[in-house]
Amino acid sequence: MNWGLAIYYLFICAITTVIGSCIILFVFERKYVIYLFHYYKNIIQFYRSAGKWRNSIDEIVTQQENIQSYASYIICNLGSDVDEPSLRRLFTASHDRQPPEANIAINIAVDSKNPSLRKAFIRIPYHCAAACDIPSFNNKKLSDRKMAIQEVKKRKDLLRKDFKWVSPKPNVTSVSERVSDNKIWNTGVFSEYLLIDGGNRIMDVGSKIVPGILENSDEAGIQRMVLTCSCFKQIKQATKLCEQYQGYMYFTAGVHPSKVDQWDEDSLAVLETYAEHSQCLAIGECGLDLPGTNTEKEIKMFRQQIELACKLRKPLWFCSIGADNTLIPILREYSGQLKAMCVGEYIPSKVEKFLPRIPQLWELLDMGCFVSVSSISKEASGYEKSWFKDWLKKGFISPHKIILASNAPSTLVPNIEYEEYCSRMKPDEIRYLKESTVNRYESNSSDDLDSDPGNLAVLLEIVASCMDCPPKNLASAAYQNAREFFNFR
Repeated sequence: MNWGLAIYYLFICAITTVIGSCIILFVFERKYVIYLFHYYKNIIQFYRSAGKWRNSIDEIVTQQENIQSYASYIICNLGSDVDEPSLRRLFTASHDRQPPEANIAINIAVDSKNPSLRKAFIRIPYHCAAACDIPSFNNKKLSDRKMAIQEVKKRKDLLRKDFKWVSPKPNVTSVSERVSDNKIWNTGVFSEYLLIDGGNRIMDVGSKIVPGILENSDEAGIQRMVLTCSCFKQIKQATKLCEQYQGYMYFTAGVHPSKVDQWDEDSLAVLETYAEHSQCLAIGECGLDLPGTNTEKEIKMFRQQIELACKLRKPLWFCSIGADNTLIPILREYSGQLKAMCVGEYIPSKVEKFLPRIPQLWELLDMGCFVSVSSISKEASGYEKSWFKDWLKKGFISPHKIILASNAPSTLVPNIEYEEYCSRMKPDEIRYLKESTVNRYESNSSDDLDSDPGNLAVLLEIVASCMDCPPKNLASAAYQNAREFFNFR
């Protein structure tokens, strides 16, 4: 090796670097060069830390029995002397590793056709269902009566008005009358996932459609849903709807930057009144939409809503529409005071000359912000529109920061057949997408809506495919993220 030639080239590179740096310092401001240095340094640190979730994703399912689906059965022709302990002993006797009693829920009801008889509703975790083998007890005798066992696969088998409960005694007999103390509705019997819809706007649809939407939501495994409000009209409608479905529906209270003309001197006090409602879990959707027609008022409105979130100790649900350069510094001012943050609608700022062509979403993630995912693409000005999908594939966004949102009734997950998904999307984007999930969403969707919260299971499997993360693990992570952000108990 010619060491003299190597030293010569190193010397030339050093001289070129020095001269180039002098030119940059001469042409541009010194502060701007330092800013770019720290900007790239932070980006490199973010990229190094991103993707580490792949080594820890399995650890998030530490309580697998509590984050899974259940097999459900109705047992008819039971004698009046049959009670819950006797049924529990019968079905767990053959199970070598008997599960905790809390894992098997048994509810006894009066048989409407014969009041002297009883029927039972049983739910059992899938990991115990095979060992207990409840269907094998069909036509076997219990207290001199043959049991008739039917697996619950469709909601109509469970939602009967003549299903009069004996123990415990819920106050509801149909979805439209549900209340929070009815434990049956939190079992996830119709889906293999337990999900929380972090954002939809079904308060905008007619009240007659809501019961049907809730049926589809139950079958998709949605345990709770949050209605995202962006104006006072929506807040008022959401409040009324959430009071009707307490314990299942919740809402956020905020004014979107597109509604800045509705904001006046009294708006903050009115918003605070709604925000103090027990069913209101967050402030939003607020944010910035720049360049706007009333920029100063928009920024003032955004700051007031952030301060309200800090005052009430509620999380902030915000959007950033081409406003990164203004919005991120404002959030940094309040980051130590805000309980939690989640970015919903996000469109990066236009790429300016000499600025790095990297969406500034990484800065929000670096502040610990959650990301609401309602589709796998984000519209962008100055970027490739597939950048968000690429970030998911490269692991830059961790499952520990994702909150799934249906955004219904808007169409973000198309209601199409499975074959059409296969033709529209790349193989690595549908690797976990099941035909049965798509068919259930397609068959249950209302003809009156473009989309409903039932699309969440389809969205989950598509996002899981892009991230190459098993859907159950992603579902568990997103479920826990929503519980943490909205402070669900």
